[in-house]
Amino acid sequence: MASSNIEQALYVYVSSSTAVADKVGKRIYLAKAETGTARPYVVYQTISDPHMPFAFGQPYSGQPRVQFSVFDDDRYNALTVAHVIRKRLRFYQGAMDGITVHNLTVGGTVLLPEPDQDIYQATFDVQPVYIDAS
Repeated sequence: MASSNIEQALYVYVSSSTAVADKVGKRIYLAKAETGTARPYVVYQTISDPHMPFAFGQPYSGQPRVQFSVFDDDRYNALTVAHVIRKRLRFYQGAMDGITVHNLTVGGTVLLPEPDQDIYQATFDVQPVYIDAS
């Protein structure tokens, strides 16, 4: 088994990018940001995984839909940060923190205003196909 799961592997890969770090530092959170987090920040989480763990004939494999959301009070900056992360992930194949990613599909970005707040959410989906053969 790999030393990590796909969520951790995505975090390590995204956060190791200088371009991403220049935009958000280490403000990348799984599922929920800490209260009072400076913006912009990123929240990501697995939305679904349509395949059983043995679907590819291997344990610890899958094809989850992972949603990334960038929050900022500047709509343009939220979109810019989302673009930098999408560019980092787009078309990736190879080892990612001990997990073999065979294919990674990145969807388009949707910009949503947060109700009753002056915050924008730029969100997009990522769908990696991964098989941990270790």
